[in-house]
Amino acid sequence: MIFSRLVWKMAASHLIRHWRQTLLTLVAGSIGALLITVSVVNYESVKRSGQDWLEQRLGAIGWKVTPDQQPAFTPDQLRLMDQYTEQFNRDYRFLPYVTTEVSVVRSQDRQREASALSQVLLMGFSMQTAAKLEEDASVHWPVELAENEVIVNSGLAGQLKLKEGDVIEVTSSRGSRKLQVRMIVEERGLAGYRESGTQTATVFGAESVVRELAGLEADGHYPAVLIASVDPQLNPQAMPIIPKLSWQPQYLKAEALQKIGKMNFTYLIGLISLAAIVTSLLFMRQVLMMIADSRTEIYGTLRAIGLSRRHIFSLFLVEASLLSLFSSLPGILLGAAASYSLIHWLYGSFAEVLQRLTSDHIPIRPHFTLGTAVWLLALIWLVLLLTSAAAARKASKLRIVAALRGDSSVKSEATFGRKLLIAGLVALGVLVIGKHMRDVFIATPDPGGSGILLTAAAWFGTCFTLLFLLICFLHVLEKPLHRLLRLLGVPRLSLLLAVKYPRRQLGRTYTTGLLFALVMLTITFTASLNQLLDEMRDVERNEQTIIGFGGYATYQTDEERRIIEKAAGLVQGRFEDQVEIEPFMIQSRESKLAQAILPVTKPILQSEIALLGRAAEFVSDQAAWERVAHDPQYIILPHFFMGRNIEGRAEELKAGDTITLHVLENGLIMEGKQRQVMLEKSFVIAGFTPDQAKNTLIDLYGATYVHPDVAQELKAYGFKWPNQSNKGIVLFRFDYKNIKLSQQLEEQFLLHQVHTFKVPYLNNSAEQLMYRQMGNGFIGFTILSAFIGLLGLAVIQFRSIRERSKEVAMMRCIGVGDRIIYDMFLTEGVMISAVGLAAGWLIGSTGAFLIKQWFQASRESFQESLTSGYPFALLSVVFVALLLAAVGLNTAPARAALAFKAADALRKEAH
Repeated sequence: MIFSRLVWKMAASHLIRHWRQTLLTLVAGSIGALLITVSVVNYESVKRSGQDWLEQRLGAIGWKVTPDQQPAFTPDQLRLMDQYTEQFNRDYRFLPYVTTEVSVVRSQDRQREASALSQVLLMGFSMQTAAKLEEDASVHWPVELAENEVIVNSGLAGQLKLKEGDVIEVTSSRGSRKLQVRMIVEERGLAGYRESGTQTATVFGAESVVRELAGLEADGHYPAVLIASVDPQLNPQAMPIIPKLSWQPQYLKAEALQKIGKMNFTYLIGLISLAAIVTSLLFMRQVLMMIADSRTEIYGTLRAIGLSRRHIFSLFLVEASLLSLFSSLPGILLGAAASYSLIHWLYGSFAEVLQRLTSDHIPIRPHFTLGTAVWLLALIWLVLLLTSAAAARKASKLRIVAALRGDSSVKSEATFGRKLLIAGLVALGVLVIGKHMRDVFIATPDPGGSGILLTAAAWFGTCFTLLFLLICFLHVLEKPLHRLLRLLGVPRLSLLLAVKYPRRQLGRTYTTGLLFALVMLTITFTASLNQLLDEMRDVERNEQTIIGFGGYATYQTDEERRIIEKAAGLVQGRFEDQVEIEPFMIQSRESKLAQAILPVTKPILQSEIALLGRAAEFVSDQAAWERVAHDPQYIILPHFFMGRNIEGRAEELKAGDTITLHVLENGLIMEGKQRQVMLEKSFVIAGFTPDQAKNTLIDLYGATYVHPDVAQELKAYGFKWPNQSNKGIVLFRFDYKNIKLSQQLEEQFLLHQVHTFKVPYLNNSAEQLMYRQMGNGFIGFTILSAFIGLLGLAVIQFRSIRERSKEVAMMRCIGVGDRIIYDMFLTEGVMISAVGLAAGWLIGSTGAFLIKQWFQASRESFQESLTSGYPFALLSVVFVALLLAAVGLNTAPARAALAFKAADALRKEAH
């Protein structure tokens, strides 16, 4: 029947004859499709931007390995890697390489001014091996590269305006070479690889030239090897294992995926998109139901002349499918255009600042392909078609006599069963509310495993149930609302009539309120979570110094140390103090891994480092530091000793206790053999320090502070981890929070061939700004989606008023004035909106509080409690703005109700 030509002709005739109604419906449908499109494009853009960034930086590269207990891989070890690929697993590729960090300068010519770029990664390797590294051959590496040639990637070429054949000067701490640009390659995979977030671009030279500029001998030894996999489905943790080869791995792709995951792509954007899509589908379903109600008398007439319920079902389904198709297409086109503007505006606000601070941020760019548009059109049309099936079913079950009178209600054949089902759902909802309240205020559940899904389901279920209960008991608020509205001049009769309709049309009212509830819930949760995450990354709350010093430069040799000292001398006026330290590790039976040993000297005393806890005998933290500096019996331990139970002690370790450190032998030992205790030394714990090495230096892991004589004694048992290649660190004290000064110092050190100068505050500020950009983008997108959705609700309100034209006529006949009718519709719309917003705000807040509890539970006992304030000001502004928008959008439909004439409305249906 649905393929009958007559059915399609009648459906088209209905749409044309009721063209105003059709136009209104198409506008509502287009808004819904626009919301869905914006949500999909936003989600796809953030997801694809992360994937593109990963492909650009790594491609097939998954791991980097460095040799264990030796400075470089030997030729024999490299042959073992080749044999592994040939004999055991051809999915892996190994690329030995050498690198150094350089500055690149392009000289001035007749058409271009001189330009330069610092912190560029210069790589050298076998070109033939590189050609086999990535199977897709995105870059066609030459067979060999002459010593006076260089390959640059498109990123560097764009910044320096290079073209093939140009000559550039490449300078490292070991020397300088002038090289000619042979090729410009796409910045992707190996061609886009960078070893740190501070590096701005990558260039590739002949291996002999790179070794010369890095100070490495041409002996076939390589300090590092990149490992790639040609299987894109391979787990990034599944790196190859060669039994005869020992190395220190770095899981590059896993770390990059973790960086992407930190931006909360999956959960935050998924939640926002889901809420927006559900909101769109709800109000589009409501539009279709209202269309079915408006066709009541027509369908009653058709049934009376012999059409069956199946005919009516097919007729409405065809009509709804046409409306869905014609509203989806413009909605998708408008949504795509709006998405591009929103993404550039919301995610691009800090792009230039981030580019100046770090090159390792993930830029968010809009992504929307023709394929996405096609499947999105098909999906929206299919979902709307399925949604319209419910409305078609209702239209086909109308009673003929009642339909001829304009009554769109459907006789229930299972009244008791339906009431029992509703009662059961309400009871289940109350239990869900109880579980959610228990999760939030009594026993916080474990966020791991499948429990988080149950917790999330309870959270959403609480929102649904609370809103239903509020609407059911809306009449209870009649008296307090009357006192409030009386101050605004709203007559009591308007309030009485406004409260009556929501109870009579419970389904429609609940759907409308749910739209507002979901929007406000999403905004509240996102804003609260964004503020919480911002606090955890806040550079003003978290320690950004190294032992009280704002910047540092590492060195591996005495020659590098002298270069750093010379460069520092040239900018001495900007430093308040500087000190050199050469930490070493000791392995004790009391520590899980190892701990760095540092002597307490005068510069460290001047840093006034705050302690996590100190012995009761000291009146201040500084007094504890002074005692360690002058008394070899005292020690300040790292944070992970605090509150621990160690061997030989029944109680947890605390400041003021005495501890005996059993210093173990270092180096490699045979399997099954215990490390020998080389020294036993007892100390009084003066206090505990926070983690100074967090996000900065592995050389200071577990920093333990002792008297200088004790440090000298322990040095005989000290060692370095394989990934601790630095001999020492030069620390600088200056106003590190001055971003401009920090950047100037970085540039000055680079000019004097010091490439290891770092300012943690500068780098972490860039990371915080990047995540703040993402959070603001999420919130802005949700708020804009809410306002777009309000336009659709205004359309629904227009249709609702047109359906109630006869009610308005009856009220006019009994003498109800225009002011009362106008206030009735306005109060009704605003009241439903306010109830939905309030429910969403409340439950969104409880969800955010639960997330905060989870974050707090994951923190160590010595860490500060999370004290992020509740974003009440922002949410209040959003609540009031949405409520005012609801008032404004309900004003026009309320005025439209006054246009109905009593006599006309009673004689015929208002078209």
